[in-house]
Amino acid sequence: MERYSARARQPSRVDALVPASHPSASLPRRRLATLRPGAVIEGVVTRLVRGGALIDVQLESNEPAFAPLSEIPAKAMPLIRELIASGAVQPVRVIQVDRMQGTAIVSLHGMVKFPEEPKPAGVKGETNTPRVEPVTPKLTASDRAKMQQQELLKRLRRGEL
Repeated sequence: MERYSARARQPSRVDALVPASHPSASLPRRRLATLRPGAVIEGVVTRLVRGGALIDVQLESNEPAFAPLSEIPAKAMPLIRELIASGAVQPVRVIQVDRMQGTAIVSLHGMVKFPEEPKPAGVKGETNTPRVEPVTPKLTASDRAKMQQQELLKRLRRGEL
């Protein structure tokens, strides 16, 4: 009878890399020394793991970059799942470079392009947006006093008083 081990269920790092048949696999590998925090690079989201996502950014060390959940917009999670299924290249921003372990931490904030929602078909020139009335500022006591003075001056000039 086989003993259950936690190590047996952990996927290997190779699972986090793009397959050799993927178009980005033929691109040259990046040196970790050339990455700087704030740099925008391209990578392929390979899978979701506990705490974030692994993104193959083509490092020489063959280590995937890690995108923590705090760096993935909540609205983007369905899109991230689509990116994993399609294997599309996604720009990411480098947050931190760990030279000791040969990997990087990246962010997807501001990098994910959301598809535009289709506008409902309607009559030309007709918009479905509600009209917003302009907000009139509340008059202060000094503003009311100025208006009263101006009204009195107008009436004086016309000879009504």
